[in-house]
Amino acid sequence: KLSPVSFFSSLGLKSEMYLVATLHRAENLDDKKTFLEKIKYLNSLSEHLPIVFPMHPRTQLFLKKNSVKLSRGIIQCPPLTHLPFLNLLQNCRFVITDSGGIQEEAAFLNRPCLILRKETEWSRLVKVKKNFLLSDLSSKAYKLSQRLVYDQKFYFKTCHIKNPESRSGAALKVIAVLQKLKRQ
Repeated sequence: KLSPVSFFSSLGLKSEMYLVATLHRAENLDDKKTFLEKIKYLNSLSEHLPIVFPMHPRTQLFLKKNSVKLSRGIIQCPPLTHLPFLNLLQNCRFVITDSGGIQEEAAFLNRPCLILRKETEWSRLVKVKKNFLLSDLSSKAYKLSQRLVYDQKFYFKTCHIKNPESRSGAALKVIAVLQKLKRQ
């Protein structure tokens, strides 16, 4: 079993020189046309940077059932445990996902996140332009991804937008509460 660091290095990736993608939600997989549009988008992005695509079993089944081909620039791998996935996320340029939790993790790790959905639970991150909701894959969506790949100033600005609900010191507060409970 590989450690998070050895998994990352085993892929031969360089920090901020690859993307991470996940797709598994019913809203993206239940309609073949919608899903193929998302795959076309990922295939296009993989011409600019490699994409690591941890594959949910539901997504694997859909690809196989519909004989969908991914470009050679997409590195397929099985679903990852939390630490290897966080390691990939922490070192990627940006993430493309339909997962709610990954949107929040990307913001915490200062990684831009492109959300392939019509709506999101984390709208506060979209409002401050930390994450981007791509309800359709128009030319605007393609231009945004290319800006994140090639426009260093835009990329760094996006990475460093402060998460509107992040507050420092949370861990210290939790420790203080736990210590107080222990004394009781």
